[in-house]
Amino acid sequence: MTCRRDLRAIDISKWPDWRLWKLAIESIIGFCTTPLKLAFYLTRHGGEM
Repeated sequence: MTCRRDLRAIDISKWPDWRLWKLAIESIIGFCTTPLKLAFYLTRHGGEM
């Protein structure tokens, strides 16, 4: 059994840019806790180091 699909145009995504950006951020945060800890530290201390 074969399936035929139409080719997609190059560099055209069905996802809007904001949705891709959100996916990227969630992937980074979901992979490790360091960005989350950094964000917590910066908000807790008001960005002062």
